[in-house]
Amino acid sequence: MDKIAFAVHKYLGLSETFIYEPLRNIKAFEAIVLTLAKENLDKFPHPKIYSISDLPLQERLLENLTNYFGRFAYFKKIIKDLNIKLIHAHFAWEGIFILSLKRHFNLPLITSLYGQDIYRYPRDPVYRWQLKRLFSEGDLFLAACKDLKNKAISLGCPKNKIIVHHCRIDLNNFTPIKTKKEKTKIKILMCGRLVEKKGFAYGIKAFAQSFNKYRNIRLQIIGDGPLKNKLISLIKKMKLEEFISLQGSKSHPEIARAMRDADIFMMSYVTAKNGDSEAAPLVLKEAQATGLPAISTRHAGVPEIVLDGKTGFLVEEKDVKGLAQKLNNLIENPQLRAKFGERGRRLIEERFNIKDQTCELEDIYKELIPPCST
Repeated sequence: MDKIAFAVHKYLGLSETFIYEPLRNIKAFEAIVLTLAKENLDKFPHPKIYSISDLPLQERLLENLTNYFGRFAYFKKIIKDLNIKLIHAHFAWEGIFILSLKRHFNLPLITSLYGQDIYRYPRDPVYRWQLKRLFSEGDLFLAACKDLKNKAISLGCPKNKIIVHHCRIDLNNFTPIKTKKEKTKIKILMCGRLVEKKGFAYGIKAFAQSFNKYRNIRLQIIGDGPLKNKLISLIKKMKLEEFISLQGSKSHPEIARAMRDADIFMMSYVTAKNGDSEAAPLVLKEAQATGLPAISTRHAGVPEIVLDGKTGFLVEEKDVKGLAQKLNNLIENPQLRAKFGERGRRLIEERFNIKDQTCELEDIYKELIPPCST
């Protein structure tokens, strides 16, 4: 069985299930991981992780220093000893970082593009120059949504080198409740890191407008981040502390349970001042897989996930009034919530199933690995 290498800067951030799911589901190849450091191994176990952080201190310091000049002595040894056939880098900055390994071994290099690496960081001229080198030398680029693909092309990625490859989810982890019990309170859920591009403030303001009319609604926010204190102040200013709960970070099983207990999922994404955007939010796929109707914004790849008027509603970015109106519509219409939820689950089953993603990925690997190397 041929071996391939997943290259990630750090293995693995809590939100990076979009990297872990395909890694653990690949069957046609033996996948190893090359990384600088490790974390959250209890949540993302994998038998073949090769990390510079495992080296003795002196050797580790030297390795980290010389890697920035393209030396990669440790990774070169692993690639040679294990006879790696292909490198799959996750995020453009990782593709840039390990480009010299591709050159040294003349290996196919795939780079997955997820969002910040294309929306935000190209504002830096040095990074933009490095990105052009990656686009020139890399073999294939996988964009998480159409909008991201178009943005990468505008930055110099050749059209014949990039395809849309959606991040997908394990449907077994997000199962809908077929018949929800009648409840006196309607639960609205928002979930994500508390940063500007998630647009939590607009969702809170929309909830406040709806709450003026519907006193039986509650908003639960799962997540943590630098804007936590500002959001707490906003909630206090609106005197909604009893009705909006900021619950901090939760594990993926806990998030899945919260989704099953909710009635409406809302995320009011915006383009941040630094240009950062959300690309194709995994959480919207998870919510719809759980049978939740979704309310969101026309932002980056969101319209590919939430089908306006079919699985949920979309409004323009920062449109608080529009968010509140769509929220009111779903609050008033339990049958519409159920219909959107059923369609949303079907959409995820048809388009965003991890099994399909894994098969596509394995076919891509087979196409890029030269026949003489097998």
